[in-house]
Amino acid sequence: MKYCPHCGTELAEDARFCSSCGCPVNTGNLPANRAEEPVIRTVAKVFMIISTVLCGFAIIPLCWMIPMTVHYFNVTERGEKATATFAVCTLLFCSLVAGILMLVDDDR
Repeated sequence: MKYCPHCGTELAEDARFCSSCGCPVNTGNLPANRAEEPVIRTVAKVFMIISTVLCGFAIIPLCWMIPMTVHYFNVTERGEKATATFAVCTLLFCSLVAGILMLVDDDR
């Protein structure tokens, strides 16, 4: 049997509120004040899931950004200038500023 936590009245198994005092009744393992989760918490959880998925996709660009960065370091270590094609690819896929700087680099 189910009883009201406030006044002790016997309740039906599916009762959500006490018929005698109106007190919310515990449903399942949740406390009475958490029986129904507020909408704001549900929305926050949805946004947390969405942001987690989107940040997971942000890892994919590292697959080409890291090798491009390493390549540029190797090119400059040899005292060479990056090709225009590489500079444009850097501009598009890595860093706008770095790509522009590579394109305007006149130092040999």
